[in-house]
Amino acid sequence: MPRLLFDPNLAQCPDYNLDIWEPTRTPLINPTTDHAQAAVVLTNIWNAQNAVERQQWQAQLDQDAAEAEARRDEVEEQERLRQEEIDREKEEQRKEEEKKNAIKYVPIPDRDVPTRPPVIASAVATRRLEKGEYVPLWYYTNAGLEDATRSFNIVDEEALSLIRREDGSTSLVPSLTSKESKAVIEDQFLSWEEFSIAAPRMIDAMSRARWPNDRIKMTANFWSNLTVHPFRSSRNQLDKNTLLLYQGEQRKLWHQAISSPGHGYDLSRINEQLLSQTKDRLYWKERERIDAERDNIVSDTIIVTILNTTNLYSPLLFPLLNYPTFTVTNAGHDFSTLCSTLASPPIVPGPATIATYNTRFTMHASRYIRTSFIRHSGRIPHHA
Repeated sequence: MPRLLFDPNLAQCPDYNLDIWEPTRTPLINPTTDHAQAAVVLTNIWNAQNAVERQQWQAQLDQDAAEAEARRDEVEEQERLRQEEIDREKEEQRKEEEKKNAIKYVPIPDRDVPTRPPVIASAVATRRLEKGEYVPLWYYTNAGLEDATRSFNIVDEEALSLIRREDGSTSLVPSLTSKESKAVIEDQFLSWEEFSIAAPRMIDAMSRARWPNDRIKMTANFWSNLTVHPFRSSRNQLDKNTLLLYQGEQRKLWHQAISSPGHGYDLSRINEQLLSQTKDRLYWKERERIDAERDNIVSDTIIVTILNTTNLYSPLLFPLLNYPTFTVTNAGHDFSTLCSTLASPPIVPGPATIATYNTRFTMHASRYIRTSFIRHSGRIPHHA
């Protein structure tokens, strides 16, 4: 149906009795219908047509209103979607900002300033613990916490460092996770006091890092079993050191083993055979260290004993200088000798002749150096 361009409600019915409508009335004239009756018929026809047009107009208005409402709804929906997209982008930006600068958005708790500072390990230890990686106990000792306080915010979290992996490859990692403290001490070199302080702190840190309960329980039992082991109350310091070495080595090995399929185990079960082997290894390592220190002592005094089957000259102390001079007197006989303790045979300036005497040099009763004395001057008793 063609669209109406004008409102039929505003239209007025023509007066069909007027002469200008005579041509319109004429076709309706017949023996039973005159001009007046024809005008009435035309008026009725116009009114009927106007009523139809009014209905069409109203339907047209309703359709236009519905379409306009639909367009408004569409525009409003588009605007709503656009605003939602803007709000979503702003929310994502806010979340990214909070994630990037989380410290700035941490809620302020409603509590007083603590009398004792909280236990907060370094960012390196915290990140590694959150990943479930091995973390030296030192980070949770008093010294480790003090080091974390001194180095707080020194490393930019966005900075990258180039590291070399075990397979020889290199990769870029956040500097915060690669910068190990220069003061860190391996577990085996901690004292029992430091171990006793750090272990409970790390258990609490593992819980905050959302470690699985079974791993937290295993670690706690492992340290508890070491604490009550007979070696811990032994009077032999070697036994106590053995437990610390066992703890340091086995906890690190467990982290390596648990990540390899089929190689995991319960760390809390103390392996007595392995503990005994650790003790033996530590004993011999300590023996070697003591021997090495003893053999490498550089002293400014040397004990010289002249060996002779007939006369035994008393030991004599003299400074360890270049070509030192010393005199031995026995039964009225004496002689002076120039010698070098650094060469065999010794390098002696001046004329040197006649007899050679065997000697034994003792350096703190640990090293024996055989050399010779060459007579330089004086009277020397001869013995067969």
